[in-house]
Order: sequence, then structure tokens, then C-alpha cells
Amino acid sequence: GEAVLVPSLAGLFIPDEPRNDLDSIIAARRIEPGQRSQRITVSMDGAKRDFTFLPGARLYHTERSFFLEVGFRMPLPEGVITSAYGIRRSPIDGHDRLHEGVDLSAPSHTEVLAARDGTVSEAGEDPVLGLRIIIDHGGGLRTVYGHLSAIRVVLNQTVRSGTMIGAVGSTGLSTGPHLHFEIRLGGKAKDPSSYLPGLKP
Repeated sequence: GEAVLVPSLAGLFIPDEPRNDLDSIIAARRIEPGQRSQRITVSMDGAKRDFTFLPGARLYHTERSFFLEVGFRMPLPEGVITSAYGIRRSPIDGHDRLHEGVDLSAPSHTEVLAARDGTVSEAGEDPVLGLRIIIDHGGGLRTVYGHLSAIRVVLNQTVRSGTMIGAVGSTGLSTGPHLHFEIRLGGKAKDPSSYLPGLKP
């Protein structure tokens, strides 16, 4: 029951207000100086939506991969969820707040794997997550790996899905060995279980 835009010319609609994850990925792309574009307002489902239309533009590899559901792999060879995504009482200070990822229990020094192809955008120490890695997958998608005991990658390194990037630890604000894993889209945390169907408590 969802309306679909089919342009009469080859090109791409970029929504002003994304309504789903694919919209958000497309909306994250930058319009290059001098690139042809056209503002369009479309009536859909009884409401008006504003778009920028880029004649001749095509989906980038990352956008195509998301549309074709080329997803994420588990960041650990094995792991049990000890704390899911969502509002929870912090084991550190006892206050209720959003837990922006999932905690996966695993022995110290267990290999941590890149969940998808990408480029290391951050690798170092964080006051909360301890030793932490952030991988940029393009299109506004990033994954975060926290509380590591070791980091095995460097800044700007290109990694493939399944590459060992670090090891499980208990650095930062942590009560025991585990991996804190996040998926972010456009800077906002998403529930990793929506991207990893096999991820269950």
C-alpha cells in the first residue's frame, strides 16, 4: 500500500524528509557544485512531499547494496546478548537511559570482526566505551565496536566484512568482558537486531 515514484527521466529523487532507512541513506548524499537538480513537490497518500530530483543520477554502490539487502554480519564468531537495544537501567549509575546498541557477552580477547565492508573513521580511546572503533560504510551508515581489549586496525584503513579489527575486553565503563555494538544511520543509533535477524537475546 505504499506509493512508489517512477521518474519519466533517468535520475534520482532525494527526499527532504526521509521516511525509511533507504530514504535516509539517499538523503545523506551531497549535491556537487554545478550538478543539475530540480525541486519537485509530489502529492502522495494525501500529503505533499518535497524532493530534489537529480537527472541522470544513479544509486551509489552502498545505496544499491542496502536496497538489495546486502546486510551486516555478526561482529563476533559467537556471542550472547546480555543487554539489548532500548531504554534500560544503567549498570554503572542506575539511571534509565537509551542503550544505543547491544552488548554481546564473550570471553576476553575473542576476535571482533568488521560487520560490513568499510573504512575505519575512528580508532582509539573513548571515556565511556574505552577502546573503540568506528567503521564508515558510506551513505551515512556506521558501526561502533566498544570496550575492546585491543585495536588491530588504523585510521582510514579499508576493511572487508569479517576482517578481524580488534578483541573483546572490558575497557571504559564496563562491568565485565563484552562487545558493545552499534549501528548508526545519519548519526542516529538503530536497533542492530533489525539489521541482523539472527541476533537474539
